[in-house]
Amino acid sequence: MNAGVVGLLLAALYQPVWTSAVHAPLDFGLAVVALVALMSWRLPPWLVVAVAGGAGWLAGLRDGADAISCIGGTIGVSGLSRT
Repeated sequence: MNAGVVGLLLAALYQPVWTSAVHAPLDFGLAVVALVALMSWRLPPWLVVAVAGGAGWLAGLRDGADAISCIGGTIGVSGLSRT
């Protein structure tokens, strides 16, 4: 019973979060560092979220992204468009 619940939770996390957030090895590395910060270093979750969000934003700037990706689409120069 518990394995089935864990499988459902992993499936619910994978589809909306993982597929829309992890696109490159840098994204994967950031996710791993955030997980280690939460589990091994026991940093406060609000701090991990703030630092990981800032690091993700800087990584997006480094890649030359001119748009902000979001779950519903992309907000860019021309407004909201579905992707």
